[in-house]
Amino acid sequence: MNMTIYYGSETGTAQGLASTAGSFFEERGHTVNIKDLEGLSASNFKATPIALVITSTWGDGETPSNASVALEDLQNSSESLTDVSFAVFGVGSDSFPMFCQAAIDFDEALSKLGAKQLSEVVKAGDDSLSQLSAWLDTVHSKLG
Repeated sequence: MNMTIYYGSETGTAQGLASTAGSFFEERGHTVNIKDLEGLSASNFKATPIALVITSTWGDGETPSNASVALEDLQNSSESLTDVSFAVFGVGSDSFPMFCQAAIDFDEALSKLGAKQLSEVVKAGDDSLSQLSAWLDTVHSKLG
């Protein structure tokens, strides 16, 4: 099955998690494309039937700079993503009041455009690798 793993990363953490996720799915026979969210639009999400988003949140609930245009386009789009299944994994510091807000925002934007959610949005803090592993297992089980 073809999938794209999109990442929004300010310091490289989410990018590294996207690489780990890509290896996980490739080992299970999926064709994986990993893409930086930089400059993408809602129409880019139609490219594959499975879209996974791994994003950090920085500052006071802000989207990483490489993902802000993509999120804004999704939020303002009327593009139909009903043929896309998705899941979102967020990483950040739970000491901030807007913990993993970027992940929540991507989840809501994709849902609003009709994409089918494979998993509840996961908000990971310090134990992100352990939580990523559980999220990957959940998403993989939904893919059949």
